[in-house]
Amino acid sequence: MDITYTRVYDRAMVIVSSEGLSDVVSSIYCIVTGTDDNGFSLNIGEDIALDPPQSTNFIPFDEITKETIDGWITVKEQYKTLELQVEQGIGGIVAPAIVVRSFNFEIPAEPEVIEEIAVEEIAEEVTVEEVVEPEVAEPEVIEEEVTEEETNTEIGTANVDITSI
Repeated sequence: MDITYTRVYDRAMVIVSSEGLSDVVSSIYCIVTGTDDNGFSLNIGEDIALDPPQSTNFIPFDEITKETIDGWITVKEQYKTLELQVEQGIGGIVAPAIVVRSFNFEIPAEPEVIEEIAVEEIAEEVTVEEVVEPEVAEPEVIEEEVTEEETNTEIGTANVDITSI
């Protein structure tokens, strides 16, 4: 299985001043993407630490190119481990049910306006109905005569301590 690797350098950690040098790159975040012959791809990103530069081989930050970074990164064991992880990840893909694919067009920064509706048009369509509160009936009082026998019937008693409620 042949895998083609590409690298994207997202950001760099920079030491403002070190041993008389300014803006010294100490690590670079590298995203490695591998794509096999079948179009399956996987990308993994990681900060890759760089060796401290010497004054004889120091490159000012504004003069660093992608090719310069490629030279720094691709010789590092940490980078070789990333490539190996990508290869193993792609090798583990047998028959994926879902594959992430990118569109071949740019997504506009501003959303496309499909239809503009004036506020007045919306207001004409909205009707306000009067809210009527439901009438609440007064509770009905039922008066019954209770015989002496009913009042002497013991229903049962319960002792309740209401202070703990």
